[in-house]
Amino acid sequence: MKIDYSVTLEQEVLRELSANVYSRYGHYIDRNNIHHTDSENVIIMIANEAFDLKDYILTSCNTPNELGIVKGRLLMLMQIIERLEEHENRRLVSIQHSSICG
Repeated sequence: MKIDYSVTLEQEVLRELSANVYSRYGHYIDRNNIHHTDSENVIIMIANEAFDLKDYILTSCNTPNELGIVKGRLLMLMQIIERLEEHENRRLVSIQHSSICG
């Protein structure tokens, strides 16, 4: 079996990205007191998707096309957590401003 090193490299890059995305969701979940076992919470569902993609990359992605699809999914999950964090930061700034001025 011939090893395609460009695919192997992309798998590793995407596994790192998925770990980063999952970590950011984990921090968000902890900061907002969301229960990790609440399987009906959409944030938990999204975090689990990021976690599952990490293993999926090695077990099922063997072509550049398959890796491209996973990369798109991970980038979408990253955009979602970035927006959630931005909203959270705006909320915290607003609360801090209210306590200083109020």
